[in-house]
Amino acid sequence: MAKEYESNSSFLKEFTQVMSNTQSGNTANTVVYDYLSHPVDGSMADVRSSSNSRQQTDNRTGVLMVLIIAVMTLAFVYMLQHGNWQILETNKYLSNQPTVNFLPLALLAGIGALIGLFVSVVVGMKLNLPADQLFVLCGVSLVIGVSIIFMHHALMTWLKAYGLLVSLAFVVIYVISLGQLFDTYYGSVSPLLTYLTPFISAEEMLHTVINQQPTSWISVLIISLVGILGFVGSMLFYRKNNQTIKE
Repeated sequence: MAKEYESNSSFLKEFTQVMSNTQSGNTANTVVYDYLSHPVDGSMADVRSSSNSRQQTDNRTGVLMVLIIAVMTLAFVYMLQHGNWQILETNKYLSNQPTVNFLPLALLAGIGALIGLFVSVVVGMKLNLPADQLFVLCGVSLVIGVSIIFMHHALMTWLKAYGLLVSLAFVVIYVISLGQLFDTYYGSVSPLLTYLTPFISAEEMLHTVINQQPTSWISVLIISLVGILGFVGSMLFYRKNNQTIKE
């Protein structure tokens, strides 16, 4: 028995020395090392594996949220402008009171806010986010939804069909600029593309909230500026057309 014990002990020492190089590798190797060196006590591997899963960065949820919000807001603007309802038709809001010009804008803001809230709530439930983080995500998605829908509406009211093409171009450029779609070994995305669409800033805002990272104030400024310009552009369009009809 003593000889067998010494033999097993020496084998384990040699085995530990051989496997020690895995400690300098990635997390998967270290988990294997912990389990093989301590096969009975699996708590070390469980703790390291769970901590690694918490430290992983979510780079895809924000992309999906931006794409869904961008497409849904664009579809709603097109439907309200060219559908059978034509709710956003200027003539229906012709009045001597200038506040009536804000009725279609309030409708757009409400739709954009509902889209942002709907997407954020669904994502929050899927990710099991805590209440405080879900609240912040809903607020950020609301701002993004309202800003994007005003951008789409301003482009499509002033530029008509060309505005629709510009909105679609923003979406296409955003999809092309996604690094998740390309293998870095075969090619990379040009940084210039990131400046040609506002959706990159929207994704960065959502990314920081989902991964609990510091807020990117530049992205917040860009999205806010897009929303303000879209709101002002839409309001000026309604005022211009209503004044023309009155004359």
